Amino acid sequence: MKQKRLLLAVLAMAMMVPVWAQNKPRTSPDKAKYSIIGTMNYRNGQRWLDNPMGKNITFEYDETRPAMPTDKADLEVRFDFVKTDHPMTKLDFWRYDAEVGEWIYDSEVRQGDTVAVSKMQTNVMLVIDKSSSLKGDFPKVQEAAIEFVNQLYTASREKGVTFRVGVIAFSTVKFTEIREISTLNATNYNEILSFIRGLKMENGTALYYSLDKALDMLEKDTRENIKSNEYRESRIYAFTDGLDQASIDDSKGITSPTQYYETIRTKMKGPQRRLIMNMPRKIVRSTMVTVRGDDMTDKQIQLFDERAEQICDNVRKLDDMTKLVTEFKELAADLVNSNFMLYCYIPEGANGLVGWTFRDEKAVKERKPSKFWMGVSAEIGNYSYEGPFAGVNVDMTFPISKSFSLGFTAAASYDSYGLGGHGGILSKITFENRSAFLIGAGAISQQSYLDYYVKIGWKFKSPWYVSAYGFAGEGSGIILGVGYSIFGGR
Repeated sequence: MKQKRLLLAVLAMAMMVPVWAQNKPRTSPDKAKYSIIGTMNYRNGQRWLDNPMGKNITFEYDETRPAMPTDKADLEVRFDFVKTDHPMTKLDFWRYDAEVGEWIYDSEVRQGDTVAVSKMQTNVMLVIDKSSSLKGDFPKVQEAAIEFVNQLYTASREKGVTFRVGVIAFSTVKFTEIREISTLNATNYNEILSFIRGLKMENGTALYYSLDKALDMLEKDTRENIKSNEYRESRIYAFTDGLDQASIDDSKGITSPTQYYETIRTKMKGPQRRLIMNMPRKIVRSTMVTVRGDDMTDKQIQLFDERAEQICDNVRKLDDMTKLVTEFKELAADLVNSNFMLYCYIPEGANGLVGWTFRDEKAVKERKPSKFWMGVSAEIGNYSYEGPFAGVNVDMTFPISKSFSLGFTAAASYDSYGLGGHGGILSKITFENRSAFLIGAGAISQQSYLDYYVKIGWKFKSPWYVSAYGFAGEGSGIILGVGYSIFGGR
């Protein structure tokens, strides 16, 4: 008899293994390569776009600006910055239909004009290394800085965007050279290029001191020379090939590069990045391009990389100096593009889900997201034939529709007769708040009789769930269980 009951338990568990293996969640095709999805949510009665990030396209937006109804569409979303590897002329709208698991082209969504923010001004500081360790590569540093300025100047003439640019070239504190911030126009453009071309290499690397000076210059210039309604943001672009060995500032009581590093790290990435509190979005964004010097030890290289990442928002690590000019060209192009806005008009019928793709043909069908659920529970109970017993139960269901799933329940238990088990079918009805009602039926064998039971349960919004059995037949009893979702429970 014991062998019969044990065999029943083993068979019930075995039935579920191949089914689970066939229906376990599969990795969906990589849609992020072609499209970017954002979800519209309600806040204070208005709809907002959340999480607009992807691999080949990036949207930057101001969280304080809602998507508002306009005379052109039910909703209008404005993005400050759209960056992509694809031509903007191919920007189309698709929406993902979760019911059928497909991307569907939506002709009601319209792309508005992409226009320059001509009145807005961006402050830029170039902070470049001129230490003697650069040797014959220093002309490449000068060329990279010149190309960077060239692209900003071209954008100011052809696209109407406005930049104010300053330059710091550092070696030791004593020999660090500074060109004050000024509007990038025809006169100042030539003066900036002459300043860069006239730089001479010196011993020393006072990077932290120079970044500190750049922050102070940006704050002062923003306060004194830009109207609050015309200020966009401040940026620092830095280059170095080695560890700082020269930064000190007696006026601030900073006597070593390590002490300066601790000071500037907080200042560059902490709350102090918001320069002027009475003007919105006064944030200094920083990018550092690094090339490891040939004379650096492994320990120095590790410290060099760690400190760069701690100081700046974005670090670009180059293998050698041959890529420096191209890198600064790309940084300049990104900065120019950030001064453009894209308007996208979204109808209410999109139900909050919006997506963009850059493919001309219909988007590839994507598998329906799996709602596979599996939970394990500990159970105790009392059965008229067996008396008190305890067991471990496995529940699992597979999606049939958006809210309904069907699967199995099976348990292995121990009582006065030894090992036993029971199993049956289980359904799961999921509600909008992610909680779910469980209901099922099964059988338990006892000697020559086969008794039946009904199982009900409730899965909370969290992974936890509870269940109860009621028996009918020759025997009677009740089983209570507390379980935790292993898959699909969040």
